[in-house]
Amino acid sequence: MAADRSAMDVSVVVPVYQNAGTLRELHRRIAKVLDDRDLRFEIIFVDDGSKDGSWDALKALAKEDARVRPLRFVRNFGQAAALSAGFERVQGRVAVTIDADLQNLPEDIPALLDEIDRGYEFVSGYRTEREDHYLFRVLPSRLLNRLVQATIGIPLRDYGCGLNALSRRLALEVRHHGEMRRFLKPLVVMLAESVSEVPVRQGGSGDRSRYSFSSLVGLQLDFFTGFSRKTFQRIGLFGVLMALAGFLGGLVYVAILFGFGHPLGGRFQALIILAMVLGLQLVVLGLLGEFIVRIYHLTQGQPFYLLREKDEREALRDDDGP
Repeated sequence: MAADRSAMDVSVVVPVYQNAGTLRELHRRIAKVLDDRDLRFEIIFVDDGSKDGSWDALKALAKEDARVRPLRFVRNFGQAAALSAGFERVQGRVAVTIDADLQNLPEDIPALLDEIDRGYEFVSGYRTEREDHYLFRVLPSRLLNRLVQATIGIPLRDYGCGLNALSRRLALEVRHHGEMRRFLKPLVVMLAESVSEVPVRQGGSGDRSRYSFSSLVGLQLDFFTGFSRKTFQRIGLFGVLMALAGFLGGLVYVAILFGFGHPLGGRFQALIILAMVLGLQLVVLGLLGEFIVRIYHLTQGQPFYLLREKDEREALRDDDGP
């Protein structure tokens, strides 16, 4: 990665929300890890509408270190929007995402970069030891993982881990996918040519995760509406199989009736009719769902986020542009 010194090696994208107390320590540890590997890097902090002094802390860091590039939203748009804003501005050949609350350890970043060097386009961290409450945090997270895997068909141990690495191509590609960006990790996994996983540790200090049980349930519902195309395809396929089973049952019924002269009874007739009718209904539901999801994605033209302030160097580039 460090062979071509004319290019930026790594862009670290950090979504920030009410993390004023951990930003300086996070910056110090990220810088040390990447400096030790002799990499050229930038750290893009995206303040997602914080009200606790996070933006003042970021401006102070930017004055002290030219490699810090702060952005600020006008209000809270969510972590996915913050990551999207950072992805659109990466200059490094590799983008690394990490949470700002020190629950991800910057010291694990080299393991992800090593996998990128081996040729993988996306490297996902997965937490081996979780200290969160099992019923209200770990269990809903695992259910969401199962839902994502069943929907997109790509197994991954931990879709909720914030420590990841991906190529610049992938980072720039996600901006073309509208509302699907609300679930960046599943989207990136679908777009990546090759995927790898690396075990990472969970930090024992810093702010605790702000995802509550109810918000995790809401995420699952949002994911279903955003990535439900394959789900409706499976519903339609199940309907076809059920209708086919009813049709074959009807053939068996007719063959027995005319071959032996004895009907199989009213219950068997009811099951045949029910299977055919319900199967056809599911086929129609699958087709309607497919059309609705396609229309939904075509009509998503609203902005994903709005910037309030951005890095002064970026503002200068915008002014010099056409």
